[in-house]
Amino acid sequence: MFALNETNVYRVCCTPVDMRQGILRLCQFVRGNDFNPSDGCVYVF
Repeated sequence: MFALNETNVYRVCCTPVDMRQGILRLCQFVRGNDFNPSDGCVYVF
């Protein structure tokens, strides 16, 4: 089950992101910023 709590690491993107891009482009965006999309962090766009 997916749960958000204070033990999660949150990474917030402060630049506008086109949410119509889909999950693959969002993962590519995360990787482009030297992060791993499957590292367990919560990415907020």
